[in-house]
Amino acid sequence: FNLSRIPSAALIFASVVTSALAGAAFAIGSRSGLAAALLGTIYGFALGAMILKTHYETLQRASAQKALENQNEIIKLLLREFESGTKDWLWETDANGRLQYASERLSQLIGRPLDDVLGKPLLDVVCSGQPAQGWAEVEARMAGQLVIELVDVPLVNQGDVSWWQINAEPILSDQHEFEGYRGVAVDITETRRAADDMLAAKQAAERANAAKSQFLAVISHELRTPLNSILGYAELATSERHEPADEEEHADYLRNILEQSRHLNRLINDILDITRIEKGNLKLVEQEVDVDEVVGIIVRMCRIQARAASVELCESYETRGMVVQGDLTRLKQILVNIISNAIKFKPSDGRVEISVGQSAKGEPEFTVTDNGI
Repeated sequence: FNLSRIPSAALIFASVVTSALAGAAFAIGSRSGLAAALLGTIYGFALGAMILKTHYETLQRASAQKALENQNEIIKLLLREFESGTKDWLWETDANGRLQYASERLSQLIGRPLDDVLGKPLLDVVCSGQPAQGWAEVEARMAGQLVIELVDVPLVNQGDVSWWQINAEPILSDQHEFEGYRGVAVDITETRRAADDMLAAKQAAERANAAKSQFLAVISHELRTPLNSILGYAELATSERHEPADEEEHADYLRNILEQSRHLNRLINDILDITRIEKGNLKLVEQEVDVDEVVGIIVRMCRIQARAASVELCESYETRGMVVQGDLTRLKQILVNIISNAIKFKPSDGRVEISVGQSAKGEPEFTVTDNGI
C-alpha cells in the first residue's frame, strides 16, 4: 500500500507474492492445496483492487488539494485586486476580538504598519481603547456575538476624520462555536460630508426664513406707523364731525402728512434697496462730495425727528473742507439711518452728535455719538 502511489510497482509486488503463494499451494496437489491456491489467487485480485482504489483516492486527494491551492491563490489575487482598487478595507478577528487580518488600507488610515496592529484588539487599534461615536455599538455587538450591520464609525488620523460603515458577521466552526468576526469597512466619508452639507444648508435656509419672517414683521410695523399717522391726519382734515379747522391747523395737518409721507417713502426706498442688493443690481454713482455740506444736509433732515423726540441733535467739525469720492445718495442714507436709530432709541432730553474728523490713516471719518442704550 505504501507503493500505491506508483500503482504498477505495487501491482507487480502484490502479483509476485500472491503468485508464489498460489504456486506453492498448487504444488501440494491435494484438495486443500488447490483450495489454498484458489484463495491465494482471489487474494491477489483483491489486493490489486485495493491498490487501485487507494491510488484513485490518492489522486482524488491530490486533485482536491491542488484545486484548494488554486482557489486560495484566486482568493488572494481577488483580495489584492480589491484592496488596490478600493478605499474600503477588510478585517478579521479571533474570538477575543484581536485582529488576525487587515487590509493595507487600514494601515494607511491609522498611520501604523500592519505588523504593529495584528494580534491587538480591533477597538484598541481604531480608537485607542476609547469607544467613540459608533464604535461603542460595534463593541456591544461583538460582545454579544451579533451581526454588525450598517454601523457608521469615525477614524481619526492626525486630526483628519474619515467615516466608515462597518458590516461583519460572526465566524462559526463546524461545531457552531464562535471563532471571531470577518467584515468589511466601506468608505462613506463623501456621503457623510454631503449629508452634513445638506443639513447645514437646511439649517441656513431655516435661519434665512426666520430672518425673513422677522424682517417682514418689523418692516410691516415700520410701514404701518407713518401710514396710520397719515390716515389719522387725513381723517381729521376731512371729518365732518369736527368744526372746520382754521388755516393754521390745516397747514399743521398737511405738514404732518407730508413729513410722514416722506418717511414712508424713505422706508419703501430702503426696502427696494435691499432687493437691489440681493439681486446685485445696486449701482453706485461716484462723485466728489463736500463733507461739510453733506453733514449739514443730514442734520437738517433729522432735526424734525429729533425735536419730536425731545432729543438734542448737534454737529461738530474737527477738520473742515474735506472732500471724499463716493456715492452722495448712499452716504446720506447710511448716516441718516444711523442718526435716526440713535434718535429713536434715546430717552427724552437725550443728545446725539455727528462729528467729522480724520482717522489715524488720515482718512475722513464720520462719528455718531449718543447717550442712549
